[in-house]
Amino acid sequence: MRASNTDTDKLYLTKWLWHVKTVRTTPNQRVCWHIILQIVGCVKGIRANASIRLKSYLMNMDFKPKIRVMVVDDTDIVRRGLGIALSTFEDIILVGEAANGQEAVARVAHLKPDIILMDLVMPVMDGIQATEIIVRLYANIKIVVLTSTTDMDMIEAALAKGAAAYLFKNISLLELETAIHSAYQAEMPS
Repeated sequence: MRASNTDTDKLYLTKWLWHVKTVRTTPNQRVCWHIILQIVGCVKGIRANASIRLKSYLMNMDFKPKIRVMVVDDTDIVRRGLGIALSTFEDIILVGEAANGQEAVARVAHLKPDIILMDLVMPVMDGIQATEIIVRLYANIKIVVLTSTTDMDMIEAALAKGAAAYLFKNISLLELETAIHSAYQAEMPS
């Protein structure tokens, strides 16, 4: 049985959109779109209306990079809950987790987060020590302290070591999203 035109169009769109996603982070995206559209137009057997729909789809795609976030907390359920919360934001992606400061320092080079949500009270290495090391090694990474401690001396110590901001764990999703965006915007050149 022959596939309908719609099924064939979807097959081509699926095949070529994968290629779009691999090129979307390049600096000159309009040139990349043009190159991709030329390649799609040259594929033997592609339907003209599929090519037109693909062009329309590409022009409406948002190629804005996602904010890469890492969560550092010794409580597994907190890490998982934050991961679920972060997945609800369109422009934020969870790139990794760590259960203590030492794991965070070890993983940050590989994960390359833009923002780290850092707890303060953790075993092995606390958030203050981890903040100091990460800020010294990776000045472009912003650390937002996310803690349940009310000890202002600890919070002030983390800020003195380079944390960009602090939040208490009883915040709303909107406050979390706003804090992540604020910290990220602070690192972007104006």
